[in-house]
Amino acid sequence: MIQNQFWLFVIYFICGIIMSVFLDLFRSTRKVIKTNRIVTYIEDLIYWIIIGVFIIYIIFKINYGELRVYIPFAIITGSLLYFFTISKYIIKFNVFVLSFFKRIINLFFIKIGNPVYIFIINIKKLVKNRKK
Repeated sequence: MIQNQFWLFVIYFICGIIMSVFLDLFRSTRKVIKTNRIVTYIEDLIYWIIIGVFIIYIIFKINYGELRVYIPFAIITGSLLYFFTISKYIIKFNVFVLSFFKRIINLFFIKIGNPVYIFIINIKKLVKNRKK
């Protein structure tokens, strides 16, 4: 019985870490792509809905819907351990990767997209001038 509860604690501890990693993805995205307050509030709402559904799913799947006192403690402990150890490194890595992809996308639209756009506009002008 105690061994089973220990493994349940470990599972919820890992859930706390997963929740924190998911939060860091949102935080990293906010650092790379600046958004206004309303979008930030909507993102937060989406995060908490996803996390709520995730935790409820795990409780029903793993613990058959039984609530235990150690569940919030395990989740909070996993989250705190993650935040105080590797969170800043994960955020730095995510910001690096997202910034890299943002630069590639911007470069694509500036170097390739802009000339294509200018070409299309010139073709439209030629077609208009021909019709006249």
